[in-house]
Amino acid sequence: MKHFFGRFDLIRQMVAATLALVSMTVFADTAVYSGTLGVPNVGYASFQENITGSTVYVGIARAQKQFMNTIKSTISTPIMSIITTIPGYQPGSAYVSVSGPVTFTLNNGIASFSGLRVGASLSASQTQNGLTATCLVQVATNPGMTITGTVDPASGTFTITGIQNFNLSTSYSCSSNLDWLPIVNIIVDTLINQSVDKAIAQQTQNAYNALNNIGALAPIHFVGIDTIPSGKLIYNGVDYAAQLKAGLANLFYSTNMSVTIGDPTYYMTGPKGYAHIAYSTDLVLAFNINGFTFQLLDKRSYVDEVYCPSTTTYCYFF
Repeated sequence: MKHFFGRFDLIRQMVAATLALVSMTVFADTAVYSGTLGVPNVGYASFQENITGSTVYVGIARAQKQFMNTIKSTISTPIMSIITTIPGYQPGSAYVSVSGPVTFTLNNGIASFSGLRVGASLSASQTQNGLTATCLVQVATNPGMTITGTVDPASGTFTITGIQNFNLSTSYSCSSNLDWLPIVNIIVDTLINQSVDKAIAQQTQNAYNALNNIGALAPIHFVGIDTIPSGKLIYNGVDYAAQLKAGLANLFYSTNMSVTIGDPTYYMTGPKGYAHIAYSTDLVLAFNINGFTFQLLDKRSYVDEVYCPSTTTYCYFF
């Protein structure tokens, strides 16, 4: 097990002193990847290493970032395009958010994605009976939304077959004292009629399949089976390479697995109101394959070295 401990020195305190006019200054002191593997009927093994210069976990973290960045950018783009076509839309008011973590499951050949959260906000104006109202409307997908599909055991590609539990929750505030429901209904109807659910599902499929370019998440997309050359391992007229691929495909269809791809936020937890050490712990990746489990966490600690109460002219150093 590797450990890395932050050290305080005179130079660091001098730097902190120059920042005394800032009410609170935060430094990231430690940043490590911590991985734990669980083996059925055996136990757990763990290994931790510094994030900078990582050689063991860096590929997994890179794949996680690529997946989440891809899924966020590709889903946001079509939804933003739909929002700007809503009648009464106020230019520049739209915002789209996409967040995880996202869990991929495979049970006997049936695949699904869940946990993806998509939200949007915008302002729109409508006039009825001589009264104009401008509303800020926020919409969000159902947390239970699930994208279903199939995974080809040879190529590893995911193909969507549908989306379940798709509906939109709304909240809004309007410039008029009236509950201006027509605006809310127009926005929701536009999003549904323009197949926002299909756009979300399609871009999830595309983001997943982009992982085929990265070997670090091989347990997710099952690449490699198709690389065994057919017609090369022949004995007494039998193509054993083809038999091996068929056997692996059968194993694939009897596999139960889940993979959760994290979406780190680095939210700090710790005491408030005075200089202290705060922490953040974020999931990078976790999977369970037929009882074998693995979890990779991004762990960071922060030292709030300077605290300057607003009621005094003095600052306190940690």
